[in-house]
Amino acid sequence: MSQAVWKHRIVASMMVVAAVAGPVAAGGTVRVSPYPVVAGEPVVVQYDPAGRVLQGAAQVYLHYGFNEWNPVMSDVAMSWNAGESVWEATVTVATQATQLDVVFNNGSGTWDDHEQADWHAFAVGGERWIIDGQLDDKAVLVAENNGRQLYAGVRGTVLYVAAPGARDGNDHFLFVAGSPGSMRSAPWAKSGQVA
Repeated sequence: MSQAVWKHRIVASMMVVAAVAGPVAAGGTVRVSPYPVVAGEPVVVQYDPAGRVLQGAAQVYLHYGFNEWNPVMSDVAMSWNAGESVWEATVTVATQATQLDVVFNNGSGTWDDHEQADWHAFAVGGERWIIDGQLDDKAVLVAENNGRQLYAGVRGTVLYVAAPGARDGNDHFLFVAGSPGSMRSAPWAKSGQVA
């Protein structure tokens, strides 16, 4: 299956795939430096407990992992930075990481996991999509129409989209938008509509 583009109205499931990584927590309660996080390099993670369940904790631990918690690493005791009023720890990002996942605990069963949403920061330089004319085995089917499939996935800040090659003398175009607009005629004098 080739990575030829395919003309198809962006569907709701595609929007979900594009949003998998979610907003990056680079400020506020959790800060990371550098940002974006770099695979294979150290990253400083800071946690501001003010107004949160770990405010006043004698010790805070960083519970972290990569790529949607696969793998999960051992907890790391954080150090209190009195000058910035934050807990901080430095860890090395996995070489294949596309995302850093973090939550915090006091070692006694109290967790701050951002109301089960966790915190995530994009990582660059890690596992990449393979663009070789074949479907990447990590892509997932997100839409199907008239026997044609649309596959997609997100790694770090890269959206991967793959569809069957054009056949029967037809062109295929795929339009990606953060938020689809109203339906209108397709460009380039092609039939159909796009959003």
